Amino acid sequence: MKMPPAHLAILPLALLFSVHGNATLLFSDVSYTENSLTFTVDGDFSGYTTPSSSTNQFGIQYIGDIFSAPVVQGEYTTNSWTPGFVTGGNTGTYYNDQTVPYTWASITDNSPINQTITLTTGNYFNTMSTSGMINFVWGNGCYGDCNGTETLLASFAFMENPIDIPEPAGIALLGLGLFAIGARFRQSRR
Repeated sequence: MKMPPAHLAILPLALLFSVHGNATLLFSDVSYTENSLTFTVDGDFSGYTTPSSSTNQFGIQYIGDIFSAPVVQGEYTTNSWTPGFVTGGNTGTYYNDQTVPYTWASITDNSPINQTITLTTGNYFNTMSTSGMINFVWGNGCYGDCNGTETLLASFAFMENPIDIPEPAGIALLGLGLFAIGARFRQSRR
């Protein structure tokens, strides 16, 4: 079951809390199924602070209930990328003291141009996530257990029930109806 784009709420954390004024790496169109994650990436890494370790690695962190498999420390699955600015790597919890599951891979292209990338891995993802978050990071991605050596690139939150935003025509009809009721009320008072 693929998550429709309407289930995606973008958190502009990378823009609000970032000191990366020149950063141009953009992530969009993030969706996932039970065993894959798809996203589009465009730009380059040059405007970001280089992580203090794992400079050739890209990571994806899974926070909340988006990762449905039990977190078994020290266990992971090999990744498959189609196509990509990254290659190889694993998904899971590599270190025995790991508490947050993540994906890590090797960067092969520091300037991806509008690439749509699919990561295929084990049946890990909860397609009915109500409090899940996916962070894209430059560096290993091991979320805090790396002593803060990764650089946050983008963060996306997923929710089960998106908020419907009424279309302008619906709002106009509602306004017209209220105007007609008001006019009718005024006319009846005369």
